[in-house]
Amino acid sequence: MRKIIVILAVLFVLIVGVGLIKVLISKDKNHVSSELEKRPHVEVQIPLKKDMSRILVLPGDVVADQEVIIYGHVSGYLDRLEVDRGSWVKEGQVLAQIQIPELMKEFEAQKAALGLAPLEIKKAKADWTWKRAQYERAAELIKKSPNLISQNQVDELKGKYEMARAELKVTKGRYPVLKATMEKTQELVNFSTIKAPFDGVLMDRWVDKGDFVQSGSTKMLHLMKVDLLRVRIDIAQVDVPFVKIGSKV
Repeated sequence: MRKIIVILAVLFVLIVGVGLIKVLISKDKNHVSSELEKRPHVEVQIPLKKDMSRILVLPGDVVADQEVIIYGHVSGYLDRLEVDRGSWVKEGQVLAQIQIPELMKEFEAQKAALGLAPLEIKKAKADWTWKRAQYERAAELIKKSPNLISQNQVDELKGKYEMARAELKVTKGRYPVLKATMEKTQELVNFSTIKAPFDGVLMDRWVDKGDFVQSGSTKMLHLMKVDLLRVRIDIAQVDVPFVKIGSKV
């Protein structure tokens, strides 16, 4: 009986000891797990060598290669209008014609005056030559025969000769002035014919036949060259280093 009690006591002590050991081990594991959870979690990735690309999405405008709004350069009434919205035109093609009767009269008068200028120069030169000859003969005669002509007559001939020389100079100087004036008027007359400055399509018109066109202020036609288009893009300053010649768009 005594042996049985001793054995039971030993077994009890062993069971209690094993239980205590399990409790201590469990606490230790919980402590270790708690410490591990407190540590920072870091993910690791093996580096790879690749080509980097940057895609920019930018706003832009598609515009015509060339564009012009045609104004009238002379004042007058619109006599002819050869095109309309949507018309395709070629460079140099006549688009419209402005009627300028007063300017045409002025141009014709200047043209006539310029045509007469060489004749006036020729006439002035002949008059100067004749009066110079008269004065030179009188001057020579008074030296040889003072009794045949008076000094007053010689002085009078000299005055006429000098006036003729001055008139010839003025007549010659008038020619380039007349020519420059006529050429300027000719340019204005040419402006009355509106021509296309380049190939393109007429996008809009603001005048009709019979309308009065004011020089420099009347919008007439809107022409665009659309066979070649340009894209205008606004790029932020931070993206400028990434845009280079040859970059894919």
